[in-house]
Amino acid sequence: MRRLPILMFAVMISTVMIMPAHAQLYYDDNTPSSIPSYAQQNQLKITDKGSLAIGLYTEPANPSTSNPVTLELSFEDKDTRTLIQNVDYAVSITNDTSTIYQSPISHSSAGTAKILYQFKVPGKYDAVISVTAINSKQMPKESASFSINVDSSAVPEFPLAVPIFLIGTISVIAFYSMRFGKMGRTIA
Repeated sequence: MRRLPILMFAVMISTVMIMPAHAQLYYDDNTPSSIPSYAQQNQLKITDKGSLAIGLYTEPANPSTSNPVTLELSFEDKDTRTLIQNVDYAVSITNDTSTIYQSPISHSSAGTAKILYQFKVPGKYDAVISVTAINSKQMPKESASFSINVDSSAVPEFPLAVPIFLIGTISVIAFYSMRFGKMGRTIA
């Protein structure tokens, strides 16, 4: 009878220890990033004329129609992956052949930018980022195109620790029931 609380405590402690290890194993890529962000980097591409690399990050990592999506851009040196400051850029989002969003030319002094957009229909979209100036020097337009897949609704994550915890708890109850008889049994 005294072993049950100890066993339940051991199951709970092991579950708490598994959760951080699971998160680090599956979500931490341990690669240095030049943009400090909580979003997942989806794509990094060199522009069509090869002057710089553009990174596209989405928050949430799996965009859906149920919530607005933040597109985080980084303008980076193609060789060193360091941020390039003072970039003039424009963003367009297309679905099939029609443009559904077009930003005016904007300026990024820090080498990063954020754009908030609400997708209304699930499907495959293309985001085209065009750069027209670096360090206040006009240049021929360079572009990079990125694919964005949008789901109809967000699916909440179900951590691996939850089923482990449930299996452990049910096992403890089953073991206790088998060892000490059924709970709530009355003596006739």
